[in-house]
Amino acid sequence: MLRRLEKMYQETPEAFGEVPGARRFLERLRTLKDTGIAIATGCWHSEALFKVQASGLSAAGIPLATSDDDRNRTRIMQIAAERAGNFYACTKFERVVYLGDGALGYTRGQRTRIRVYRDWSAD
Repeated sequence: MLRRLEKMYQETPEAFGEVPGARRFLERLRTLKDTGIAIATGCWHSEALFKVQASGLSAAGIPLATSDDDRNRTRIMQIAAERAGNFYACTKFERVVYLGDGALGYTRGQRTRIRVYRDWSAD
């Protein structure tokens, strides 16, 4: 799959642009005090990193959970939260918010009692 993505990127790099508002959203989160960030994705690890880099975003210093960790999307979200806890030396977060770009993430977030947003372009 990664080879196919790399080929697609060579042919049509514009197809790998950021989701509108994603860069601004990440930059804003990074400035918030007492806020941890993690990424949960159903992509394989290598594909997720490729897509982030191809879109021009930076995931440096952000814990990441992928399908390499578990095939169950709900569990991937839980793993991301666990990794964020370890990374930020936090035993319990006051709240966990999931921001997704599709209905699947919304459904999975509801199952884990994570507050879910579907639009990150709004202020």
